[in-house]
Amino acid sequence: MFNNTFKPVFTSGFDPYNYSLQIFDRWGELIFESYNNAIGWDGTYGLNGNLIQSGTYSYRVRFKVLKNDEYQVVVGYVNLLK
Repeated sequence: MFNNTFKPVFTSGFDPYNYSLQIFDRWGELIFESYNNAIGWDGTYGLNGNLIQSGTYSYRVRFKVLKNDEYQVVVGYVNLLK
């Protein structure tokens, strides 16, 4: 099984209008950003969609919780394998 995109999976309880996903390289440069929870990172960079090197990249997901109107931030790492 292949995962062609990386994106968080929400079941409920978040505001899709207050969501962001950011992917950073090892130097901290932003290489991908999305404000749509249905769009994930496909391992490309830039307007031309150049495939980047295999490696470990950090991510940051920020979203608003509907229950208490607070923002949550989740950070971690994703491994890109070709």
